[in-house]
Amino acid sequence: MATQAPPPYTYSAVSQDPEAQLDGDDRDGYKFGATVEECVPEIRAMFVRKVYTVLFLQLLGTAIVAAAMTTAGAVNWVQNNMWFFFVPLVGSLVTLGFLYWKRQSHPLNLFLLGLFTFMEALSLGLLVAAMDRSVVLKAVFITTFMFAGLTIFTLQTEYDFSSLQSWLYWGLLMLVGTGFVQLFFPYNHLFELGYSVVGCAVFSGYILYDTYLIQQRLSPDDWILANISLYLDVVNLFLSVLRIMNAASDD
Repeated sequence: MATQAPPPYTYSAVSQDPEAQLDGDDRDGYKFGATVEECVPEIRAMFVRKVYTVLFLQLLGTAIVAAAMTTAGAVNWVQNNMWFFFVPLVGSLVTLGFLYWKRQSHPLNLFLLGLFTFMEALSLGLLVAAMDRSVVLKAVFITTFMFAGLTIFTLQTEYDFSSLQSWLYWGLLMLVGTGFVQLFFPYNHLFELGYSVVGCAVFSGYILYDTYLIQQRLSPDDWILANISLYLDVVNLFLSVLRIMNAASDD
């Protein structure tokens, strides 16, 4: 399932050597080794367009595959082949590792990104197939508006969101630990609701944090890292919102 955290948030793609960062601006305004923020406006705009266009395609593909998994034929097949539950779980983790390793190997990185997105979509499909469709649609709309609002706010403000790092780290660690314990000792309804609210807050914070850092720490060539981070942020935010909506519908 899509429960893994986004990739490491200590971005190391950009050289910290001042001489390397100042070495050779090309005629198009691209500085090798420079962050997105240090490039000319045209390069920054191109980077943002690429990241969010690919992210939109990822989310659209995820929605299509997940919707296909909710059909009666797909549900019956999965119920008769229980081993399939482990395919997207293992596949997404393995693919994520290879994607991080080969993130600058074009076109292999595009293939791995598509495969990773497909595995995550299968995981979400297995989850939403057991839920009421109206609840799922509400969660989709709420997540969309939250992500759009947080993204627009971050891109327009000059606030330094890097100060959220320690809070988000400990919040994520608490969510992972609590979720692991929940596998063996299920919590009551109220605790589940509180867990989901905290998850919603943490991954909303990660959207702010990652949207800010992808321009401050990444080079234009590392758009794959930006896409992985934002995609996982959105998926995990959706899961938290979905839990809240599902808990509310059960009342």
